Amino acid sequence: MKLQDMIYFDKLVALKSYSNVAEYFQVSQPTISYAIKRLEEEFAVSLVDRNIHQQIIITPSGLQFDRHIKVVINELNIAKLDLANTREKVTKFGLPPIIANYYFLKFVNQLINKQLLTGLKTVEAGSNDLLQQLKKGQLDLSLLGSLAPIQTAQLQSQVLAQDDFKIIVAKNAPLAARKKVHFADLQNEPFLVLGDGFVHRQVFDQLTATHHISPTIIYQANDVELLKRLVAQGMGISLLTETAITDRDELVALDLLDDHLPKFVISLVYRNSTLLTATQQHLIQIFETKTN
Repeated sequence: MKLQDMIYFDKLVALKSYSNVAEYFQVSQPTISYAIKRLEEEFAVSLVDRNIHQQIIITPSGLQFDRHIKVVINELNIAKLDLANTREKVTKFGLPPIIANYYFLKFVNQLINKQLLTGLKTVEAGSNDLLQQLKKGQLDLSLLGSLAPIQTAQLQSQVLAQDDFKIIVAKNAPLAARKKVHFADLQNEPFLVLGDGFVHRQVFDQLTATHHISPTIIYQANDVELLKRLVAQGMGISLLTETAITDRDELVALDLLDDHLPKFVISLVYRNSTLLTATQQHLIQIFETKTN
């Protein structure tokens, strides 16, 4: 069985044309036909049917086989990236904005002292985007935020912290006198929210749906510091993980009294297939040790 035959078939599933596949790979059309025939003989199954109009139809067996091929191709692409990263001698490290600014900073001095910070090539993006980059081999390790521990067969995940979501208000706001609040009581409060790239919006939408309320959203921000400043100025209230709330903020943080509230889960994640370097192992140990 040839790997290239499988790559040809995967493209045939996508393009539904022998000639287009041949043109894509700059080979002859018989090359593609022979490749498919070899695969059918190897697995004793029909992968492609032609109807009376000479249209290509991928059989159910062919579609199932292509799912496995995509896994193989993806793993090979990851292997190429892993080997390239080994040559570069850097660790591509994913950092979501909130975790970068309010959690990762706790480790910076230790990383500097251990001479590990200079070996990090950080990539900042939302947790969902970073998770996909990690699965594709574009990152070696990443800190990720989620609403539950990350559990997949492809990834190794270590929970480092679990923080509550709070309601933040200005110090002179009427709500500031209350230490705790039910989310349903905020029906008539103007909200400032973080954008769709943050898990906060997912939590906000869950809470509004659960309590059948529709608070007014007066502003959507993608900058947490801007959001906090606007709340401090009395423009409205917001939902924010306590990870991002500091003693320097001119805010009051209220506990939510609702049952079954999600947590803001911070995890260190990497692929199971990655052969960790000594530097990467040391990096993981620092995060896990400080957490414990």
